[in-house]
Amino acid sequence: MRKDLIILFIFFIPIHLFTQETSWEEGDIAIVQWEKTSFFDSIRDSIIEGISVKIDEYHLKGKIEKIFEILRKVSKKDYRLVIMIGAQIITPILQYLPENHIIIIGSSIELDALHKKFPNITGVYSFVSPEVQYRTIIQLKNDVKNIGVIYNSLHSRIQIKMLESAITDTAISLTKNAVSNPREIATALHFMKDIDILWVPTDPIYRDKKAIKSIIDFSLENKIPVFSPSIEFVQRGALASQLPKGISLEILSILASLEKGEDITDVLPRFPGERLALNINTAELLGIEISPDLRLTSIEVYE
Repeated sequence: MRKDLIILFIFFIPIHLFTQETSWEEGDIAIVQWEKTSFFDSIRDSIIEGISVKIDEYHLKGKIEKIFEILRKVSKKDYRLVIMIGAQIITPILQYLPENHIIIIGSSIELDALHKKFPNITGVYSFVSPEVQYRTIIQLKNDVKNIGVIYNSLHSRIQIKMLESAITDTAISLTKNAVSNPREIATALHFMKDIDILWVPTDPIYRDKKAIKSIIDFSLENKIPVFSPSIEFVQRGALASQLPKGISLEILSILASLEKGEDITDVLPRFPGERLALNINTAELLGIEISPDLRLTSIEVYE
């Protein structure tokens, strides 16, 4: 009686055959930079250096009214990906680029909600998570009961919403005052006398040097610490700043994922990393003792 011989062949199939790797080519990517600032310029430079192909560039230079004209030009090209640096409004993007893959870097657009509704859009916030900022505030001053904030409803509204969410289950209250331009900040500060700390969101209105001076003068006069988004505030006398870190690396990571074939619908919006800056002289002046752990991991300023 013959026995059947069964031979099993085991094939080792390379993993890369299961993925659709692609590579960027000239004409695939465009950058639209909404504002010309050193912060956004550095992000743009890092992206350009991190990609091996030529990227087409469009610049608004702060003239938001030009966005319709520029996006009309962009829509006529067959870009696989459009990177929006410093985007402030979403309507024209949806109007002219409804199906393009888009990465947004900015502080004015709620990226998480946008990605859920339009999965072809993702991005990186240009500010540190307000929840992370709140936890740092408590580490700096654990007796905080009332956080004050002066903001612009166009540019920093979503940060206020995120901070409110972070303190929902706490006994901390939020005193808010909205302003439309830097000139209104000095007046708004008069309504902040009963707060324990002033939180400054990422917002173009705080690029004004007179606005920064008004806030620092208010802080020192009323012994109220300021928690800010930029190193300039700390250098001028604010207690602390939570600086965004690694935005460009996050963008390049997204680009690498897309290049390997990952669908942009699976690439969730994200926050950058963070680095704390502390003004040690201000802490001493306000009688705030900084823990050794915070000092060990922070940038210390003595101005």
